[in-house]
Amino acid sequence: MFSTEVSTETEARLNETVNSVKQILYVLATAQSIGDRILEAFETDDKAVIAEKLGFSSVQAVYKVLKGERELDFEKLNRFRDYTQCSIDWLLTGKGPKFVNGDRSFDLERSVDIHDDWHDVLSEWFKFEGREMPETLGASFMGGWSRSSKEERIEQIRDFKKLLDLIADDAVK
Repeated sequence: MFSTEVSTETEARLNETVNSVKQILYVLATAQSIGDRILEAFETDDKAVIAEKLGFSSVQAVYKVLKGERELDFEKLNRFRDYTQCSIDWLLTGKGPKFVNGDRSFDLERSVDIHDDWHDVLSEWFKFEGREMPETLGASFMGGWSRSSKEERIEQIRDFKKLLDLIADDAVK
């Protein structure tokens, strides 16, 4: 006959095993969701951009991090925070405020890195502000975009955005 009684020692070992399995499942779920949060924070699926900004020498390393097969070291976590303005606590746990200061300002440098076209950068900036991108004849103002350095592109976008904001302010008055 089969006895349903379990010794205290066996019950303790079973509870310990169950807790270990729960911890393993939690770690696996967290590792998978860290990859999702990295993609969310970078707002791009371009693994080469993520690799460059985090300081990885290969895109393959990013794939491993996104799949939970590799962890971010201290330096990479700091680079993540500095570039995305996202909290490391949020990245690792999915809890708490997403952004370091509770809010985030538009990251023009990151947008210029991601987009090849000035119109896409400005559209993203206006969308970030919750506004519609105005109709514009910016093609003449933004001439030479493709030949400009990153720093020149950032300055061109800032100047053009100021002009568009002034025009929008005048239209409201």
